[in-house]
Amino acid sequence: MPSIMKRESNLAAFTFFAKSLGTGDICGSNGLPILPNSISIMGRSQYLKSLKHPNLCEFLGTLRGKHERTVVVSEYNGTPLNEFNHQFDQDDILRIFYQVATALNFMHEHDLTHNSLEPSNILIDTHKNVKLFNFGLFYMTNSGKYVSFPIGNVKYTAPERLLGMRDNIKGDVWSIALIVAELVLGCTFWANLKICQVTRKILSLLSTNNVLEKIAREHERYDEYTRIDTNLKTLLESCLDLMSDKRPLPMEIIENEIFIEKEKFEFKAETPKSLLMRCPLSLVYYLWQLAGGDVLSDLKKEGLIKNEAPILLMPNAVLLDGKEVALPKSQNHLFDPKIIFLSLNNLMEKVSKIPKRDFFPLIHTPKYGYKIDPEYQKLPLIIRERDTIYQFYRMMLMSRLIQGYPYTRDMIIEQSRQFDIPPPLRGKIWSCILGVIKTGKYEWLDKETPTSTDRQIEVDIPRCHQYDELLSSPDGHLKLKRLLKAWVVSHPHYVYWQGLDSLTAVFLHLNFNDEEIAYESLCKFISKYLHWFFLKDNSAIIKECLAKFSQLTAFHEPAMAKHLATINFIPELFAIPWFLTMFSRKLILCPS
Repeated sequence: MPSIMKRESNLAAFTFFAKSLGTGDICGSNGLPILPNSISIMGRSQYLKSLKHPNLCEFLGTLRGKHERTVVVSEYNGTPLNEFNHQFDQDDILRIFYQVATALNFMHEHDLTHNSLEPSNILIDTHKNVKLFNFGLFYMTNSGKYVSFPIGNVKYTAPERLLGMRDNIKGDVWSIALIVAELVLGCTFWANLKICQVTRKILSLLSTNNVLEKIAREHERYDEYTRIDTNLKTLLESCLDLMSDKRPLPMEIIENEIFIEKEKFEFKAETPKSLLMRCPLSLVYYLWQLAGGDVLSDLKKEGLIKNEAPILLMPNAVLLDGKEVALPKSQNHLFDPKIIFLSLNNLMEKVSKIPKRDFFPLIHTPKYGYKIDPEYQKLPLIIRERDTIYQFYRMMLMSRLIQGYPYTRDMIIEQSRQFDIPPPLRGKIWSCILGVIKTGKYEWLDKETPTSTDRQIEVDIPRCHQYDELLSSPDGHLKLKRLLKAWVVSHPHYVYWQGLDSLTAVFLHLNFNDEEIAYESLCKFISKYLHWFFLKDNSAIIKECLAKFSQLTAFHEPAMAKHLATINFIPELFAIPWFLTMFSRKLILCPS
């Protein structure tokens, strides 16, 4: 992807529009509103945050703007392959080939395909390490169904994909083989042709027996073709086989005899000079936002977000049934491959005064422990949560304590009680406080077999915290349903009561990418705070709870209690959902 500004950091952003719903597409067959595609994209993109691999640019998040605008924030570390002017030697080419294949193998293990593999998405750093950029666009858009533009560069697209086949890792194998072939032959294929001409060229390859040789002859590079190492030539020709099932998988490429000296080609990690950049990128991005960073403002400043006069977007005619005719096509809704880099200057300036030792907290040595300014504790929580330096100290300390869980559980509880919980770590810290330890039990629970509670669950989920972008997405609905069914199956002595969905939604929101932690946290929470509330006959525990509530109300607010009693407004009329859901139905789920 071409950039439009100087590389000031390794955080980058790009934007695109999700496919807009038709004017008449307001409600589905079930009578519920149809979700915007941008929300569906946000739900799917959360999975990408959980993927960490040295050869993939870390995915940091998505944002929604107006009119289905979607913004993607990601790591961007290195120089795009297409910006190198010099020719690579064979060892460098093999290193690129090996590391891209390693990344593709990781993606294949996680049921992902890149589908947008091209030189501009292959980044090479100063140590000749390779990272793939924009690897999740095809996945988050549900194989391109949520956008109105094609994904991928036609030049590097496998023939079967042009003919309609999708979600096949073998198509990515074709792409990387074509890119490596360009490096080996020393030229760019079909550089001056239009898209339609390139498409015809690729489809014409279906009539040949040796794709690599034909391309070499076509570009007058047959001599270079004959000089290619025999093993490399054989591997490239197998990757460019017209029958996708005959192409090797990424793992088979990695294990090819040409890469027998794996140490020469593997990723060599470099240590950033800046201590801040040694921190997880998710932490850097969070602190960047607290320091005043605004992705949408930066995109607008660089001209990637343009406003059009509303009158220019009006249809030529509107039929009596509400259907709009001859809608004008806006060029802004096409995919723009440009990216911007997020400047870290403000953040660097703020953290420059932090002592180096504070980046490495010693949790068992009070002498070198953090001494938080007492003045911070006098500030309201909302102010502390927006203070860059304070959140830096809290995040560094609590992250270190979480790494030591369960042995540091008492320290986590004490820190949470004495100070506060950093918003990005709330899910993990809550699970530590509840004493959650993964056992693998959730994976084996039957979450598919229909049960008598399915109908009520399906009715409740579309009404549960639907203002939240994650929980309202199709992925959010699916995860919430699995969690509820798992809880019902694993607790046969309990029944599903309306309100359990609101309680479960809180833990899902905090652990969207870890259903097992969400499930275990829910079970621990109910066992500790809502014991017996979900019995088939819970009238006794409800009456007990309401009686205590009435007594407390009468003690603390006697005037209000007297007034409620006078108008016969008893707690049974309004308070039962409060205790059954622990007030989660009324809480606003703020993004962490």
